[in-house]
Amino acid sequence: MISRLLLILVTTILLIIASACDAPGRDNATPTELVIPEATIEVIIATLEAELSTQATMEAAIPTIEAILGDFAMEEPATATYRVTRVVDGDTVDICCPEARVRLLGIDTPERGEPFFSAATQLTEQLTLDQPVRMERCNEEADRYGRLLRHIFVGETHVNRELVAAGLARAYDFSLNLNPCYEDELRAAEGEAEWEGLGLWE
Repeated sequence: MISRLLLILVTTILLIIASACDAPGRDNATPTELVIPEATIEVIIATLEAELSTQATMEAAIPTIEAILGDFAMEEPATATYRVTRVVDGDTVDICCPEARVRLLGIDTPERGEPFFSAATQLTEQLTLDQPVRMERCNEEADRYGRLLRHIFVGETHVNRELVAAGLARAYDFSLNLNPCYEDELRAAEGEAEWEGLGLWE
């Protein structure tokens, strides 16, 4: 019974929030998504189970559910911009607001200690640090480390592609198999970088 109530309640509240996002009169109404990391979902479910065990009816539990989901739901309109506050390495950045760590989709840059690690990190800093960025997801929401998986754009510049085109990142087969958005663009950029002998292809 509890599991069925959980499913009904969570689905209902998600629909309520989504409907509010798309309500008539909303400024610059755009398609939205709710970004709720897996670890957060586990916390939500545990809290819901505790609350539902003390609530006699669905109606009594709904305010509690709304409050819980309201704390964790992150609205990400298609035109929203975020600010990069830190570059961790060539393919990982921290953003706000809200705060999150983002792994650039479809590419793989050198790890610390490997050739071109610093160059890749520096290019990502030049392109994104303290800049307003727009993000696009593909199929997966986040990786197993809780990092959002996104393509990042600064204006019209596709940062993921720029790293590959400079020879400072490879098109990442594992990621592209699961998230094929922009695959042709990334593979074409990699081919050109290899042909020109740039960076990793020297």
